Amino acid sequence: MHGIAELPTYIRLADKLLGPQERQDLIGYLAAHPEAGDIMEDTGGVRVIYY
Repeated sequence: MHGIAELPTYIRLADKLLGPQERQDLIGYLAAHPEAGDIMEDTGGVRVIYY
């Protein structure tokens, strides 16, 4: 399992859009599935998922 870093902008938006359990579920999913989502071009490996 991997660690997850949450940036301040993400935290502000996540607090508005997700409930506490949804946020923890998303963090758990990303930690367990670090290769989930599509790689965004020209970002050095940043991935995007739709939750």
